[in-house]
Amino acid sequence: MKHHILFQWKNSKQPQKPKDLITKSYDNPLLLPEIAFAVCHYLSGKDLHSLCLSCSSLFPSAVRFLWRFIRIRSIDCFRKFGRTLSSPQTNRMDYPSFVHLFECYFPNNHDINFGLFVLRYFVFPNLRAARILGNVSIADMLPPLLQAAQPHLTDLICRSSMAPDFHAALLGIPPDRLRTLGMWGTNPFQAQGDLVRRHQRTLQRVQLNRADEQVMVALRGCGGLRELWYNTEPPVWDSHRESLTAFCESEAVKGLELLCLRNWIDFQSNHLAAIARGSGENLRCLRIMGSPKFRGAFKIVAERCPNLEVLHTDAVEEVDLELITTYCRRLKELHVHNSIVWSNASLRPLIDIAPSTYTLEVLKLHRFNVDLIFAQRLVTELPRLNEFSPGRPWSQETVKRFLKLLRKQMGKKVFRVGMSGLTIFRMGVDRRESNFEWNAPVEFDEEKNCGDNTRVGLGYV
Repeated sequence: MKHHILFQWKNSKQPQKPKDLITKSYDNPLLLPEIAFAVCHYLSGKDLHSLCLSCSSLFPSAVRFLWRFIRIRSIDCFRKFGRTLSSPQTNRMDYPSFVHLFECYFPNNHDINFGLFVLRYFVFPNLRAARILGNVSIADMLPPLLQAAQPHLTDLICRSSMAPDFHAALLGIPPDRLRTLGMWGTNPFQAQGDLVRRHQRTLQRVQLNRADEQVMVALRGCGGLRELWYNTEPPVWDSHRESLTAFCESEAVKGLELLCLRNWIDFQSNHLAAIARGSGENLRCLRIMGSPKFRGAFKIVAERCPNLEVLHTDAVEEVDLELITTYCRRLKELHVHNSIVWSNASLRPLIDIAPSTYTLEVLKLHRFNVDLIFAQRLVTELPRLNEFSPGRPWSQETVKRFLKLLRKQMGKKVFRVGMSGLTIFRMGVDRRESNFEWNAPVEFDEEKNCGDNTRVGLGYV
């Protein structure tokens, strides 16, 4: 059955298509593709997406546009897409071969059994990048999907599994092919060390859910490593201390640009200091949460990593934060989660040292004794500061009084208060997305991830 949703003339009583609507791709190579792409881009995130996927009246390039990136965020969408894949027309037109990126993520983490009948149709032979998370039932689609995509797959983020066929599918990927490898969830992937070793020459982004001796030894051979993630919930003590220390002091960390760690209890101050010495000017993003206080390590970060752009941590000491704001003059995001109230002395270098840190766009504080005058200086002297959260002990009334002070000085249409009542936003500017969610996968970049040069980032930087 053909679904003609773009051309309303087919449902009219006219015997044939009007002459003024006759447009062939070779006569007008721009008009028809542009219209089709615009409509498809609008429908790609809507409920009609699965209907359009089986629409045979679309311009061929528009069909490829619709199928190149499949994003599933709900169970209803999953079922609709499963029915589309199982239809004879879909198989006859070979639409699944157009899929280059596939994402399946259920935020609510429902554990629903979809049945092997539906899951067996999720096979894409030309798949370049895949991110498959969510409930346990979704993990059943991984082995056949990975086996079909082995010749082309370069980026993979998935829920780890202990099933033998899952191990076999991953180890069947040709060596030195993967650029991104992310293991999600609490199940330990026993063959992770072997998988890292098979792709040492090409791996650039790695997310770990365990750090045993085999994994850490294999990481030491990754010369092109750019991003390292570690994320467990709840915290586990499973790291091999000697191998972890050897990795942090190895040549593998020299090109490290992003380090995001949560609940890595075994990662200590000496490890961070060693990575700061090794990566130096390359390190741009540092997110460390759920770790003990690092005494002295952030001093090394301040001295060796002048290009640091993002700092998000609960492990920094007040005296070390002052060094960070003094020496790291290219900060774009600063998130500080401290347990006791600090003075604003550690923040003064942002504006008191010339030139000011004009690159700062997001400043989120937890417990700082920031007075109204100093807060006003921060907002007015940092022209790119688009999001400011003073934290406690500020109340909503204090924020309103501060906003009234700003509007009196700079006008009514410059700042606004967020939904929480404790965050101030600058209006009329493109804001940097600062709501970093550890448990949520990051959006694919469709422009970068389509075609042969597919790239999948593990996190927002």
